[in-house]
Amino acid sequence: MIGSIIKEIRLSKNIAPVAVYSGIMSRANYWKLEEEHIAPSFDSVILMLPRLNISLNEFILLIPDNDLSFYEKEKDKRDYHYKSKNCSKLFLLEQEYMEKYKQTKVLRFKHLSFTCNIFISKIKGQSFKNAYVNEIKKYLFNCENWSYYELRLFTSIMFIFKYTDVITLSKNALSSIQKYSAQFKSWNEEATLIVNLLSLAVQNNDLLAVKMIQNVVNKDIYLSNKSMYSRTLLLWSDKIIEAYLENNVDILDEAYKTISVFQIIGMDSTYQMYYAWTNLYKQKMKDSK
Repeated sequence: MIGSIIKEIRLSKNIAPVAVYSGIMSRANYWKLEEEHIAPSFDSVILMLPRLNISLNEFILLIPDNDLSFYEKEKDKRDYHYKSKNCSKLFLLEQEYMEKYKQTKVLRFKHLSFTCNIFISKIKGQSFKNAYVNEIKKYLFNCENWSYYELRLFTSIMFIFKYTDVITLSKNALSSIQKYSAQFKSWNEEATLIVNLLSLAVQNNDLLAVKMIQNVVNKDIYLSNKSMYSRTLLLWSDKIIEAYLENNVDILDEAYKTISVFQIIGMDSTYQMYYAWTNLYKQKMKDSK
């Protein structure tokens, strides 16, 4: 069972077998593993999962009967330094992650190294390295079955893609949300992705994209396992979508009320950000009349 699941994930993400088994087991044994002729050790599976860019908790969901324990992923230092606009720290991380990639061949480290470089370029207002952008773009486009890893990667660097590419990739992203969101309680990336996609769709007056986003919001907005932050953004997005589709500025009053919860609990910067965005959408709707 485990071998066939590993094979399915590998094929769906277009990852070469050698990238999964190298340094862990022989080619012959890996073939036997995928064909269910041998059972893998727990340690081997743990080493392979990062190379498949899938977390253990996601892998567990694919196994009908299991007693594997769940452990949470280490906080990503890269994001902290990016928010702090600390280019020197990002540069050190870029080198560190690339060295780890050379040692382990875990693709995630290469992506981390590339994104550190991309973030440095964004902070400095410089052009992105085409080789880095193209390799990440190729990975995401070739990956048919997105997991949490691909969703998070896409959300973090959405700004490097052209709008047409964003919409194409967003279909995989929204599909992964539908597949996993009921199981995970803290998918803030889901809400962030929806907000970013919605903003781009409205700015590009893309009615089909707005309706595509609406389908996901309508299904997830009342799920009880959502965090307060995610549910608030989903409710806010719902009102923005409703106002846009009905071309009714008055509906935006409900969007203002929805985000007021951020102000009540002291998240003033978050409140100001979404208040400003609501004002922007309001002005855009008025200008279009």
